[in-house]
Amino acid sequence: MGAAAGMVVAAALVADLCTLAPAPTMGAPAPQIADFVHRNATLTATMSLIGAAAAMLLLPFVASLRTFVHGRSETDEWRWTMTILAGAVTVSVLLVASALRGAAAVLAQHGADAAVVAATFDVAKVAFTFALLPTAALVLANARAVAVSNSPAAWLVRVGVPIGLVGMVAVGAVLFGAHSWLGPGETVVAAMGILLSMWLAAVSTVMWRGEDAWAGVAT
Repeated sequence: MGAAAGMVVAAALVADLCTLAPAPTMGAPAPQIADFVHRNATLTATMSLIGAAAAMLLLPFVASLRTFVHGRSETDEWRWTMTILAGAVTVSVLLVASALRGAAAVLAQHGADAAVVAATFDVAKVAFTFALLPTAALVLANARAVAVSNSPAAWLVRVGVPIGLVGMVAVGAVLFGAHSWLGPGETVVAAMGILLSMWLAAVSTVMWRGEDAWAGVAT
C-alpha cells in the first residue's frame, strides 16, 4: 500500500508542477492571473481534488517508511517521530493549498473580482511552496533514521540527506527572501518539486521490491 501510494503522490506532484508552470508568476497583474484561472477553471478544480487525494495518500506512504527503521533505541524512535510529525504537517498544508486552489477556480467561474481570485490563487501557490519545507524535513528525518538502522538500502541515506538539506534551504530562501517570487524563485520551487518526486519514486520502488533487493547498490 505504501509503495503504491508513494508512486501516486510522485506522479501527482509532477502533474501539479506541469499544470502550474504556465500560470503567471507571483506579482503578475491580478486580471492576468484571474484570466488564467478562469480559462483553466476545470483543470484547476480537478488538480485541486487530485492534490487533496495525493495529500491523503501520503499518510500510508509515511507510515510505510517505518520499514527502513530497524532500531528501537530512544534515538531511533525520536527520529521516527520527527518523520511522522513532518509528514503530518505536509499533509495538512497540502490539504489547505488544494482547498485554496479549488476555491480560486470556483470564484473565477462565478465571476468574482479579479483581485480576489488572484489573491486566492497566489496564496494557494505559497501554501504549496511552504509544503515543500516539511516534506524536505521528512526526507531528512527519514534519512537520519535509516542511517543507524543498517538497512540494505543505505544508499537512500546518501540521497535523502542532501535532498532534505538543500530543499529546506532553497525553499526557505524562496519563501523568506526579498523579491523571491520573481521567475527564478518559482524555478527553484519547481526544481525542488522534481527532486522530491524522484525521491518519492525511488523510495516507493525500494518498498515495492524489498530492501534486500538493493543490498549491492552503492552502500
